[in-house]
Amino acid sequence: MKYKTIETINLYFLVQLIYFILILYMTMNMDIDYYEVLNLKKHCSYEEIRRAFGKQITMYSLINHNNDSRLMMLCEAYEVLSNSFSRTLYDQYGIEGLKRGIQSKNYNINPWKFNGNVLTTYLNYRANKNYITFRQTYPNKCLIQFNNSLSNYHKNTEKLLLKLTLNEIYNGITKTILIKRPHTIVDDICVDETKHLKIEIPRGISTEEEIIKDVIHNDTELHFIKTTYIAKIEQLPHKIFKREYNNLITIKKVSFKESLCGIKFNVKTLSHKLIRVNITKVIAPDYKKTIYGEGMPYRNNLNKYGNLIIKFDVTYPIFSSITEKNICEILDS
Repeated sequence: MKYKTIETINLYFLVQLIYFILILYMTMNMDIDYYEVLNLKKHCSYEEIRRAFGKQITMYSLINHNNDSRLMMLCEAYEVLSNSFSRTLYDQYGIEGLKRGIQSKNYNINPWKFNGNVLTTYLNYRANKNYITFRQTYPNKCLIQFNNSLSNYHKNTEKLLLKLTLNEIYNGITKTILIKRPHTIVDDICVDETKHLKIEIPRGISTEEEIIKDVIHNDTELHFIKTTYIAKIEQLPHKIFKREYNNLITIKKVSFKESLCGIKFNVKTLSHKLIRVNITKVIAPDYKKTIYGEGMPYRNNLNKYGNLIIKFDVTYPIFSSITEKNICEILDS
């Protein structure tokens, strides 16, 4: 009884295996209607084939082309039907005759095989459509061979100037800027398209640094264009502080009397602190007041800050001659 059960199980799995192989064989040999893939009729013209392919290719991302079987089938259908020889073979012998080849006494036709590279198909479509427009848009593009590395595709470099306030540099910010770039649609009509580009500005960035951001365009027919944006930082003037490396410099105007007798005043920092400053010394022309740790954050160490340095601009009285009486009048006023 036990052996009969094992034989029944083995027979069941054998039947399932045969059924699976049969389904797989039928699937592999099932004819594919290339005309239906492109939504065309069999008597369509060459230009209709090109237009149908150009219209459908815009619905796919060429960046992730290896993971999209529908896109691969679309390009395969275009490769077959756009070539008069392969199209004739397909019309007469079907996909089986096309891919297995034709052998007879009079002639021998080798099997046709899809190159498997979506970008090659697309770029040849663009180049054949309008060679001059293609070369203007993609001057460094090779039409023959591509591999699957985006680093070998057409690269474009653009320089940007980011004007930032001192507060934006102090706190860090995500800057959104509008960029214009050529955008080619199916009918070869080139227009300038506006896109939003987000650039992360780290805290304490120096004006000598450049921010490099790589963007792969993923719109319509510019899927494979990689643009490197190089952003240069320009700091806008601040009404109170001036930046020197990681230190902040501010100038406080004081009278002659205040330079001799002392002064009290408040300073509001970029971190929104209100610091009370009390000067009890005589303010000499080169005197500076340093408030430690209230300057700009260090780029590589955000827990470390520069200093806030206060310089003084003393307004001296103008006399034809300095006398004890004049000085006493100033101090008493």
